[in-house]
Amino acid sequence: MPRKQRQSQYSLTGHTYSTEDIERIKKQPGVVDVTPDMITFDLNFKQGLYDDWIKSPCVDTLRRSFQERGFDLEAISERVLFSFNSHFRIHGRPTREAYRMFDKHDGKGIPHKTKDDLVAEGVLRRVSNGHRITPEYMALIKGAYDKSNGEKSIEDVIRESGYNPSDIGDFRLSYLHKVLEDIRTVESRNSKRTIKTKDDTNREVIRVSEDPEKQEKLKTAMAQNVERQKCVEPVTSTGRAAEDKQPDAVQNQPRRISTPTMWTKRMVEETPYVHVPMQDCVQLTEAFFNDAILFQGLPLNDILAIYDIPKGIVPKEMYRTLENLLHDWEPTIEAVPYDLQVAVNRFVAMRQLLDMKWAEIKDQFGKMTPPEKKKLCEVIDALPRDNTGEYSNYAIRDKIGISQTLYYKYLRNERYGMRKSEKKLDDVEAVRKVFEYKGFKKGSRQIYMLMPKIVGRKMGLKKIRRIMQENGMESDIRTPNAQKRAMEKYLKENRKPNLLDRRFRLYRPNQVRLTDVTYIDYGPKGTEKKRAYGSASIDPVTGKLIAFVVMETNDQKLADATLREMDNYPCEFGGKFHSDQGSLYLMPDFQAKVMERGFDQSMSRRGNCWDNSPQESFFGHFKDECDYEACESLDELHDLIEGYKYYYNYERGMWDRLQMTPVAYEEYLNSLSEEEFQKYLDEEEARYREMQAHSIERAKKRIKDLGAEDMSDDSTNDAQEEGGGDDE
Repeated sequence: MPRKQRQSQYSLTGHTYSTEDIERIKKQPGVVDVTPDMITFDLNFKQGLYDDWIKSPCVDTLRRSFQERGFDLEAISERVLFSFNSHFRIHGRPTREAYRMFDKHDGKGIPHKTKDDLVAEGVLRRVSNGHRITPEYMALIKGAYDKSNGEKSIEDVIRESGYNPSDIGDFRLSYLHKVLEDIRTVESRNSKRTIKTKDDTNREVIRVSEDPEKQEKLKTAMAQNVERQKCVEPVTSTGRAAEDKQPDAVQNQPRRISTPTMWTKRMVEETPYVHVPMQDCVQLTEAFFNDAILFQGLPLNDILAIYDIPKGIVPKEMYRTLENLLHDWEPTIEAVPYDLQVAVNRFVAMRQLLDMKWAEIKDQFGKMTPPEKKKLCEVIDALPRDNTGEYSNYAIRDKIGISQTLYYKYLRNERYGMRKSEKKLDDVEAVRKVFEYKGFKKGSRQIYMLMPKIVGRKMGLKKIRRIMQENGMESDIRTPNAQKRAMEKYLKENRKPNLLDRRFRLYRPNQVRLTDVTYIDYGPKGTEKKRAYGSASIDPVTGKLIAFVVMETNDQKLADATLREMDNYPCEFGGKFHSDQGSLYLMPDFQAKVMERGFDQSMSRRGNCWDNSPQESFFGHFKDECDYEACESLDELHDLIEGYKYYYNYERGMWDRLQMTPVAYEEYLNSLSEEEFQKYLDEEEARYREMQAHSIERAKKRIKDLGAEDMSDDSTNDAQEEGGGDDE
């Protein structure tokens, strides 16, 4: 393919194209290749999209740009547009250098294979967060790549091995380029360096070259790796093995977890605990995990030090992966040579763990009951005597914090500490008897009043409450509502003034943002309705829909996602962000994010929907004009909303805005001169005054209809407040 026709790929996670879809997409302009889960676009086509997108960076611009180039958007998933939008925003304009690895990225007739096929053939292996190239296959590619002396690209080498480069994946291909080119640079400086590899029977030092015998060894190791992979259950994104049914022969074997491959620039000696499959590549062996599970309480650096593994060998980003792997490891039998230094390190680490356990017991001793303390003293007394004195009876008591007097009282006095414990048990039984009396619910006050009648003695109210709390005797009778209290606290501390005061259109475009949440009940007739929550934001000046996010939960994630989508249409710094006094907008974290974006936050008055009426009006139009109830899933509802967003902004006219669409009206206002815009503001101010006076009259009439014949000053003030505020 000519240099100017370089391509880029977009992986569509969660979407698979059928054979009919693939044939349809191939006919579209700018498409070079299509697989069931990937589309390859021409670089020139992408650069044209970017040039259009940068003028107004949003998904709607990309949608129009595709349509102007004659692309049928119904043929592809909506996620393609979002992938383009995200990629452009992060990486900028596509350049030749950024896509050099895809010069010959097409398969040239080689059939595509799934990742399961590649795992079965030993090309990829499963890891906790996806798939990686096996060290054996990487060694084969490296040998062939070195043999070509740079005359062949890595993609050509992969094709010669019988695989399509697009099936390997963009990320893994870029990783191959980086690793093999770095290795080639190092080897050019020192051609005598060797690397270590391993098969299942022994360990030996070999050089990766064109030697047929050594290539055959790698192929044998690759086949053995395939057999090991068959015993490994697929690993999900949570790091746990999937519950898919396996053949009986496999189910009877113990679950095995593959160890991750790590890349390092340091020279590493191969030991029973560290395997070096190829240059600059290391793996921790099964022997390491079998032994290291004894030290899970220690930091990972300390565990590595036990086995003389330098810190720099393991990248910091792999720490969490190794800790999770160590936690899930199931021991296997693998004999390793005796190492005196490792034995010494293990002894020191065990001493460290033992000291940690003594500290835990010391912290728990004060919380133990007398019988538990007595049992602990008996266990200490039964321990074998230590002649060295390091773990003598006195040393252990000192580590735990038990005095000699207390120790011998628990050993020699059978009733020591028991009386207080027995009295406490009697008190608990008395409270429980009253609590369960006749099966009716009772609070602490009712128990206090009934106790003399039922058990014949009194008890303090605070003591009753403490006993109920400690013994799980919970009562929900008129208990304070924690959520309501928290809401009252946030209302008092975080409520914002109404800066907008219904002057929705007395600003320039992109100076005000309104937002609110509505519920959306969807599902075909005759089925149980599902509920989703939609959070939207509009510009009240132009009526433009800025964001519309739908989720299954009405929580902080919904509000945060709305803020992130609003970033596609940035507001002027110092603009107003207006909402109601809902709990989502009162949270300190959310208000901090609003402030970071340069907004001045404004809120409607309590229970007054008119203070946010344009946003409420939008939800009314959406529910009137969209058949959202016919959607069967949240994905269908999401697709419907995406289509309505484009229709609302670019095609649907607004009667009170010169019958223009929101986007057209925004362009019209931005084109006005200062004098023309001031005239527009004067007209809108006159409309606002007229609306305010009309609202006050309606409020007065409503007050009069309710029986307030004599209008007092207070009633007049209330009417003005209903009408939208004072004349000022």
